[in-house]
Amino acid sequence: MIRRPLPSEWDTSRLSDDRRAYLDSGMSFEEMVVRLLGETTVLRSTICPYESPTPGEPKQAREARQIIFLIQGGHETCDLLYNAPDGLRGRYWQSPDHGSAATRHLINTLVPMLSAFAERAPPAPTGKAAPMTIDDVRASLDAPSAKVWPWEGDHKDRLKVDHQLVVPRWRDAEAHAPSRALWRRNPSGPELEIKGAIIGPDRTEYIPEGKRSRSCQIFEFGFT
Repeated sequence: MIRRPLPSEWDTSRLSDDRRAYLDSGMSFEEMVVRLLGETTVLRSTICPYESPTPGEPKQAREARQIIFLIQGGHETCDLLYNAPDGLRGRYWQSPDHGSAATRHLINTLVPMLSAFAERAPPAPTGKAAPMTIDDVRASLDAPSAKVWPWEGDHKDRLKVDHQLVVPRWRDAEAHAPSRALWRRNPSGPELEIKGAIIGPDRTEYIPEGKRSRSCQIFEFGFT
């Protein structure tokens, strides 16, 4: 049974009235996804190489790569997805499994649009990344480790620190969080990245060692 956080567990009382009006409106995650789909424009797609294969992985891992899409929605919608009680992070707050299921629902909803974009404008490889067919693109998006997150920008400066939203569990975990208080960061723009899984030429999925507990990290600390 999904239970969104209570006001005492996801405190928006310090936010501005206009933000509270929509963040506390009771919109469900599924409604946010529908709203995002109606607003979304795909800006670009790129193929990135597997930068740091884990020692012991097969040689084929060196040829692995992933598809990354940059999309643009609305400011309020992206704020809802990231900061509303039943947004994407709100689902991870409930449990790692609820967060993963929400991520999968969002990606599945966007796949037709992303696939159509990749067919019209084949994504360009960066660095030493090998090309991907449209079937490779879909396999990357369909794999379990595909994810969605606010775009942090080319210089990692698109997320600002905001001490107004208070999530007690994540606040109390700051002392032993690997990323300290990064959960307090807020997206400052309407862009999201859809990152497909890293897959090899035979579509074997590779997950970097530091990302294998990603869902649990967001559940515990609000960030990864």
